Amino acid sequence: MSKKLDSSGSRSESLGALRERSDRLARGGWSWLKPRLRQLLYNLRVWLPILSNRGIDGRTVRYWGREHRRGLVWQIALPAQCWKSGQTEGLLRREYVRQVRGFEQPVPILGVAATVVLIGLLLFVWIPSIYTFLLLLTATVAGPALLWLRSWTEEVHLIIFTTAENEPLLRCPDIVVDQNELFLFLPTAALAEAAMAELAATRRRAARKRGGHGTVAEPPTGSPDEPPRQHYGFFRPKPVDLPPIPLDDDDSSDTSSVKPDQD
Repeated sequence: MSKKLDSSGSRSESLGALRERSDRLARGGWSWLKPRLRQLLYNLRVWLPILSNRGIDGRTVRYWGREHRRGLVWQIALPAQCWKSGQTEGLLRREYVRQVRGFEQPVPILGVAATVVLIGLLLFVWIPSIYTFLLLLTATVAGPALLWLRSWTEEVHLIIFTTAENEPLLRCPDIVVDQNELFLFLPTAALAEAAMAELAATRRRAARKRGGHGTVAEPPTGSPDEPPRQHYGFFRPKPVDLPPIPLDDDDSSDTSSVKPDQD
């Protein structure tokens, strides 16, 4: 009887240890997967703006690579005010360093992969065979693999200010790097408005130094070295008076008076 009790006790202990180990592995896997799913969600909101909403758009600030990136390192400094209360006195400076992955042409790659997966799924439903299953499996794996191969890692240095009261609640904002732009999702709309106002003032000063006549309203298109478009208003340039082109009258009269030789 005692042997049975000992065997049942040892079995329950082993089951308890196995359950605890599985719970620990599940918690570790979720802690690893959760930030990556969150990053994927914000990437999709940038790639497909239809997935975004007004609340998120009001907290989003877009930075240009030619202004804030050197190589693959971004330098972003937010306005000197508390991220939550907006207070400008008694601030603490905090800096975050994040490794963010950028992708090249993600929307076309995902679009083609989704189309091939849909075609493979229809073929598998219509003609169930090992070949259609392999086609479906290959398309499902090839899309994310190609997207990963055409990606790289960029380093983001972010400076944000807080007060001692709000410091325990401070977290690094979500960041998305898309081609030559960086999207920063700030915790409050007030901080986003202050950051956008500071960006606009900086770009106006840069436009004046370059001899511009207006403010920069849109990000640059084309190559990253192309200067941003500026709005100069609607005007027509004044015509330039050019001197008249002199005609060689003497030569023309001489050539016109020449008569062919007559035999």
